[in-house]
Amino acid sequence: MIDACFSGGFADKTIFGFREFFLLKSKLPRPGRVIITATSKFRPGYASTTKGPLFSQLWFYGLRSGEADGYKRGIFYRGRPTILRIFKDGKVSVEEAFYYASFVLRNDKALDDYSKMAPQINDQYPHKGFIRSVRGLVLGK
Repeated sequence: MIDACFSGGFADKTIFGFREFFLLKSKLPRPGRVIITATSKFRPGYASTTKGPLFSQLWFYGLRSGEADGYKRGIFYRGRPTILRIFKDGKVSVEEAFYYASFVLRNDKALDDYSKMAPQINDQYPHKGFIRSVRGLVLGK
C-alpha cells in the first residue's frame, strides 16, 4: 500500500483503473500481490498533520471496524456497498477495505475536497486474471 501523491503508477494504472502503457510499467504487480495506491499518478494525495494519510486512515478503519465487509468493485474500481447479505462473511479482505475507502472518499460530504484522489488497485491475489480468489486477501487468521 502506497499512500503518497501521484502514486498510481506503482499499481501500473493511470486513472480509473486503466492499464499503464507497457514501457512505463513499475514491475511491482505480480501474481500473489495486491498493490494499492491512495491516488492516481496524476492526482495529489492528502494527509492530516496529526493523524496521517487520509486514504490509509479510511482503509485501516474499514479493515479494523468491519465496516468494509461486503464492499465490491464498482464502475472504474470506485467501490460500492453490497445489498446482498451473501457477500458479508464477517471477514474484511484487503480488497473490500480498498473499495470501502474509495467509496467513502467519493461519497462522504465532509471529504468533498479530497474526492478526486482516484485510488488505484492492481489485484493479482492469488493469481492474475479470472482465477483469483473470490474472497480476496484476508489478513490474519
